[in-house]
Amino acid sequence: MRLIDADALKTELEKLRDGWNYYGGEYESAMYQAYDISVDTVDEQPTVQPQRKKGRWINKFGKEQGYDIAGIKTWYIQILCDKCGFIKTAIEGHTGQYHYCPNCGAEMEVKE
Repeated sequence: MRLIDADALKTELEKLRDGWNYYGGEYESAMYQAYDISVDTVDEQPTVQPQRKKGRWINKFGKEQGYDIAGIKTWYIQILCDKCGFIKTAIEGHTGQYHYCPNCGAEMEVKE
């Protein structure tokens, strides 16, 4: 299955229709009817949710000591999305709270 942008398809069909010269003949009338049927058919198709890719956070940068917002000494790590390379700062031991990559949307395995 290939997911497409239905709104973009309708825009392209509209551009084609706007380029036609309508002289009132049967041929032109049939073309406009075909356009209307095509657009209606696109609108009637069901929508699907794309499969979300699976990923995992990788700790490639070691850890660094700092303080959290409550002033408690904490270890921070830099975690990397294995799908797109996005880097996020997290508190060591709490990477499981990030279930999705905010950059590419990959669903993350929850492992420390």
